[in-house]
Amino acid sequence: MKSTCLILLCTSIFSFLSAQNLIHNGSFEDHRDLDCMNCHLSSRPLSYLLPNWDRLNSHPFICDCDYQKNRSEKRENICQYQENLKAFDGCTMAEMAYMPNCLDYKHETRGCAAYLGTELLQPLERGKKYRVSFWLYIKTPDDLDYAQHIGFMPFQEKIRNQNGAMLKQNIFQIDTVIYEKWYQVSWEIQSTCEQKFIVFGVFKGDNSPQVHSLAHRNLYYIDLVEVIEIEQAKQEEIILFCKPKVNSQAPIVESVEGFNCYFESGKANLSPDCKSVIASFATRAKEKPKTTFLITGHTDNLGKNHTILSQERIDSVSYYLHQIHQLPPVRFINIPMGNSYADQSAISEKDRRVEIVQTDYELPMVVYRNLIDYIQAEQYIQAFKALRIWLNLSNIEDQILLFYDPRLEKLRSLSQWEGVVTKVHKTYQKEYKANAKLTFQLDSLWAEDQKYRTLSYYIENLRVYLPEIDTIEALWKVSFEADSTTFVMQDQNNLSALQFLIGEEKWIKQSTTSERAALANFYIIQHSSDTDLMEHSLPILKERCEQGEANWLHYAMLYDRRKILLNLPQRFGTQYRILKDDTKELFPLENEEMINIWRDKIGLPPIER
Repeated sequence: MKSTCLILLCTSIFSFLSAQNLIHNGSFEDHRDLDCMNCHLSSRPLSYLLPNWDRLNSHPFICDCDYQKNRSEKRENICQYQENLKAFDGCTMAEMAYMPNCLDYKHETRGCAAYLGTELLQPLERGKKYRVSFWLYIKTPDDLDYAQHIGFMPFQEKIRNQNGAMLKQNIFQIDTVIYEKWYQVSWEIQSTCEQKFIVFGVFKGDNSPQVHSLAHRNLYYIDLVEVIEIEQAKQEEIILFCKPKVNSQAPIVESVEGFNCYFESGKANLSPDCKSVIASFATRAKEKPKTTFLITGHTDNLGKNHTILSQERIDSVSYYLHQIHQLPPVRFINIPMGNSYADQSAISEKDRRVEIVQTDYELPMVVYRNLIDYIQAEQYIQAFKALRIWLNLSNIEDQILLFYDPRLEKLRSLSQWEGVVTKVHKTYQKEYKANAKLTFQLDSLWAEDQKYRTLSYYIENLRVYLPEIDTIEALWKVSFEADSTTFVMQDQNNLSALQFLIGEEKWIKQSTTSERAALANFYIIQHSSDTDLMEHSLPILKERCEQGEANWLHYAMLYDRRKILLNLPQRFGTQYRILKDDTKELFPLENEEMINIWRDKIGLPPIER
C-alpha cells in the first residue's frame, strides 16, 4: 500500500513538474508601477518595467487596465484599443504591431514588427516534447495578409535585433486567423538542440507579408504565454527543429552586465565600493568593444537641483570609466534623470545612484549621437575625435551624408574638416579603386536628388534618437525646404550633371560602381519628367535588368511613370496619386486582368485588387 502511494505521489510530482510553464511572467501581471507606457523606449529597458521580458524592436507596450494614460500617450494612441478590450488573463496584456511602411535602421528592409523575447526558466532539451501557446486577439487590420505571419521563434542563445529589422522564419506561424476575439494558438514541438531564448511577433518567411508605402499600424495583443513540457504529442503535429529553415539575421548578443553605483544623500563623490564595481565593469566592457551603454543618474526627493546632482554623479562615474579605465566616452549615452524615478513614499539609498545598462544601439549610432552633442556644446576637439572614430566604424554608404548634415555645418567651416574629406575619399579609393571618383560623384548626385525627398530620414537615422528626452529638435530633426521652382531647377541640374558623368554609358552598371550610385541614375531620370529621355532609356534599362545590373522594379516604375506623364494608363501598377483625404489610389491601369501576369514576368509580387 505504501509503495502504491509512493508511486502515485511520484507520478503526481512528475506531472506537476512537467506541466511547469517555462516562461516566467507569461501573463505580464508582474510589472513595476507604470510611470509612463513608453519609458522603456529610452531611459529604461523593457526588462526593468516587465521582469524577464526584452523588446527586440521599438513598439511593444504593456497595457494595464488600472493605468491612467497621460496626454502624450493618448495623442500617440498607445494602448488605445484597451478601452474596449480586456486582457484575457488578469489586468495586463502586451500590445504588438506590424507596420508595412517603415524601414529598419539601415534602410535595408521594409516592414517593421514588434518583438517580445524572454529567456526560458530552463532550456528546451534535445529530444523532449513541448507545447508553445499564447492567447491572441487581432484587431481588424488594414493589411489582411500580415496576421498569418504572427508566431514565435526559438533561439539557442539570447539575441538582440540592433537594426530593428524583421526576423525571418517560416515554421512557427499561426494557421488560423480570427479577428476581434481572444483565441488560443499552439504548437507541439521537439527540439533537436538546446534552446534558451524565445521570441514572439510577426516574422518574414517564404511568403512574407506584402510590403507597401501605406502608413498602417496593425495592432494585435497577446496574453498568457506558455511553454510546457508534454509527455505525448500528436505525431502528425509534432514539429522537429533546431534552427528554422529561414534563419534570423539578428546577431547573437554580446552581453555585458551593467552595475549600480550608490551615493550619500546630496553627494556625488565615489565610494570605494563604487570604484570597485566600476573597475569590474570596465574589464567586462573592454572584452566586448562594440557594445554600447546607457548611463543614467538619479537622486532621491530631498533638496533641490536634482538634475544637476544626477549629472554630477554621472560625471564622477564617467571620470573613472574614461580617464582611469580608458573606456571611450563615445560608447556611452549619458542621461541625468534627477528624481524622475525616485520612490515617492520614502527616501531610499536605491534612488541615489548611477545605473549603467547595455543598449541594443549599434556603436556607430551612439558615436554619432555623441558627435552631435559635442557640436552643440561647442566642444570641437572632442567632436572631431568622435567623427574620426565614426569614419572608422561606419558603412561607406553613410559617409556621403556628412556633407549634407546641417548639424555639422560648423565643423565643415573649420580647418580640420579637410582631413575628414581626405579620409572619405581614401575610403572610396580603397573600396572602388579605379571607379572611386565616379562612385563618389554619383553618390553625391543621389544625395542631391533625395535632398528634398528622403535624405533627411537617412541623416536622422545616423544618430540614436530617444523620444523621452530628445526635446531639442535641432539635435535630431533634419529638414531641407524648397519651393516648387527650386525643386524643378534641382532636378534639371541633377540631370545635366548625370549626363555629363556617364556620357555614352547611358545607364550605369551596379558592378561598375555601387548599387546606390546606379540608383542615382534611375532616380534622376525618373524625376526628370522628360518622356523622350525615358523612352530612350527604357530599352537600355531593360538590358541592364537582364544582365542583373539593375532592378526590374525600377524598369516598371520608369515605364509607368512615362505613361502617366503622357496621360496614358500604366501597365505595372507602380504609380499612385494622393487624394484629398491623404489616401492613395492607383492611376488607371492598362489591363486589370493582365497586370499581375505582367508583374510576374519581371519578378514583382501580385497586386491585390
